[in-house]
Amino acid sequence: MNKAEEKIQKWYPTYPTLAEEYAFIDGYEQAEKDLELTWEDIAVITDVWYDLHEDESVWSVTGCDTPAFYQEVLKRFKETKRIK
Repeated sequence: MNKAEEKIQKWYPTYPTLAEEYAFIDGYEQAEKDLELTWEDIAVITDVWYDLHEDESVWSVTGCDTPAFYQEVLKRFKETKRIK
């Protein structure tokens, strides 16, 4: 049983209609695809990481390779994703 099927059983403890089941599974699977990282995403993350390593004002405060540093990488990546 995949995640979509597990979720539909949770949300519809009694049997859903066939249309509801297909709609739910299609929506769930599309959401998983939309959230999946691509090689382009990894390239952006890598660029952000290198840019922050070059920016001493960032890592001198947060330290390199700390949770705060990676939180900043994630924040900037998400900002980039919103712009596209």
